Amino acid sequence: MLAAGAVALGYEHRELAGALGLLGRLRWGWVGVAAILEAMSMGPFARLQRWLLRAGGVRLGFWRMVAISLAGNALGTSLPGGAAWSVLWVFRQLRRRGADSALTVWALLTAGVLSGVTLFLLLVGGLWIAGVSGPLRVLRWPAVGVLVVSLLAVLAVVGATSRAGAGLPRERIEAAVRQWRWGGIALDAARELRVRLREVFVLPSSWVKVAGLAAANWLLDLASLVSCILAVRGDVPWRGIVVVYATTEIAASIPLTPGGIGVAEGSLALLLVAYGLRGEVALATVALYRLLSFWGLDALGWAAWAVIAVGERRVARQQAGRDDP
Repeated sequence: MLAAGAVALGYEHRELAGALGLLGRLRWGWVGVAAILEAMSMGPFARLQRWLLRAGGVRLGFWRMVAISLAGNALGTSLPGGAAWSVLWVFRQLRRRGADSALTVWALLTAGVLSGVTLFLLLVGGLWIAGVSGPLRVLRWPAVGVLVVSLLAVLAVVGATSRAGAGLPRERIEAAVRQWRWGGIALDAARELRVRLREVFVLPSSWVKVAGLAAANWLLDLASLVSCILAVRGDVPWRGIVVVYATTEIAASIPLTPGGIGVAEGSLALLLVAYGLRGEVALATVALYRLLSFWGLDALGWAAWAVIAVGERRVARQQAGRDDP
């Protein structure tokens, strides 16, 4: 990767020189806006997880949940195999704060699924906003097809479940399922999930709130990217910026490198140029945006991890002192 980057820089030295020139005369007001928006972007995701945990009666402070989310993000983007480290660390943190295993897994999975679904919806919307411009226009109808098929699959599963429950006594169904080795565990988990869903999604407005929190995480990050373009004196490609952002985030989520290093930068730079940004402006934008969204958030995340670790060690020492005769 380093060799390929060196070759690319050798061929594109003019764009690199132009990008360095733009970075040397930034609009610092827009840099500040981009930094604030990036820092705020973790708030809605932390609030979403916190809200889901309340279904099991676990109440965490907002800033505590933000710190856990930031630290988990830093672990996930900094370490090889970071996604596994991140999930395991966040799981242990929530367990130590009163959440049982089922509630913790449910909250993490639900938040992750909602985040992924809203990102895909953002991609579909971005493709249609961009229209026939840009290299990704061929994906408009396939993306809609995937969305329709997914909705039909969900409706089919719900319908089949309802018919099965109406046609046979519930006791007979449960008895048959419990004969399977893992049937009892699956039934108990499904019952607990149903109860928690009812507790959380009592009103239709609950779904709106959840979707809004999941989308706000992405939209604040997208606004930070727009601010970075303005900070380097570029013209924002408004029709294509949503699809550029969503495609980059999807590409970066593929676990090829920690934090999508190289993948995110390359995808974002190429797509910005493809949708009308000059090469030097695209390079300067990518450098500034990744400095804030990757390195900046990682710095905050590792600071949060250190604060949490120090606090846990202090509590452990106090507990050991009380246990000593």
